[in-house]
Amino acid sequence: MVLATLHGGRPGEYCKLKPTEVTVADGSPILRFRRTEKRRQKTTSSIREVPVRWIAEEAGIIELAEFQRQAAAEWLFEDLVADMYGDRYKMMSRKINRALRDIGITDPDKSF
Repeated sequence: MVLATLHGGRPGEYCKLKPTEVTVADGSPILRFRRTEKRRQKTTSSIREVPVRWIAEEAGIIELAEFQRQAAAEWLFEDLVADMYGDRYKMMSRKINRALRDIGITDPDKSF
């Protein structure tokens, strides 16, 4: 999750982004974190707009969002698998943390 490391948000927030929440405002690309029927935000300050960093823009986040909008995808990262409770982050987090342990990063404070 390059977005989470570049933009400082919680990785789970990025897993819940919808293609329509990657947009342009005043000529600058932004990520819109909003409360919806299917998604709550942890705090009121979690509802915000975040500028897209140049490296994420160069990596194609705007094009991905447009592609997903054209495909009528519900989620920006449509390929993430949800658990039985609908959480799309836990499975990804487990895989990343397992990969960290596999390369020798075993400190429990070092997790994604």
